[in-house]
Amino acid sequence: MTHIKGIKESRLLTLFLISLGIFSLSLPAFSREVPQNKVGTIKGGINVSRACRDKYGENSIAKIDNSRDVYNWRCEYTDAGGQGDKRDGVDMDEACRKQYANNTESGYLRNNDAYSWVCYIK
Repeated sequence: MTHIKGIKESRLLTLFLISLGIFSLSLPAFSREVPQNKVGTIKGGINVSRACRDKYGENSIAKIDNSRDVYNWRCEYTDAGGQGDKRDGVDMDEACRKQYANNTESGYLRNNDAYSWVCYIK
């Protein structure tokens, strides 16, 4: 009986780990601090307002509630059906690709400064 119980636990653990892996693949790539070896490849800052307008239309606006939190940027907009105000996070990597080039990605220079986001060459 103990052997069978061990197999069931092992299968449950395997299923859990597989599920966790699939879930993590579905998440967007989280941006990060600019690696030291990439500082020389910085193209410039991110125009977060432009990123919001590109994704949600001309009436969307970039908002930040806490300028000391790099992950606090949001786009606020009214959905196409006029169903009210919406808030979504900003994909900084996508903003870099649109603003500079497909070979760029985002990072921040200081983790306590929401305005320190930059784009650098991968």
